[in-house]
Amino acid sequence: IEEIPENQVTYKISGNRKLFIYRSQHLFNVYYSHCSHRSEDIQPSALTGLTLPCPRHKWNNDMTTGNNVDSGHGLRKFETKVENNILFAFW
Repeated sequence: IEEIPENQVTYKISGNRKLFIYRSQHLFNVYYSHCSHRSEDIQPSALTGLTLPCPRHKWNNDMTTGNNVDSGHGLRKFETKVENNILFAFW
């Protein structure tokens, strides 16, 4: 977990899943990289600070919560746990 910076968003690929990870101290939010509205794959280059806009609709996702601030379609968030300094996400 040391390579995941605090108060920032990190992009990782795990298996065939593209993920965005937001860390705040001991809290880790892991999100699927696809818009939950139309399953549009959102590229890491779209990220602006803590906001991730959907390329199709330009709706903005708040990466601290995963909520979409422009609609009711937030990002899919995975359950997580940290064990022995390893972050696990369950899908």
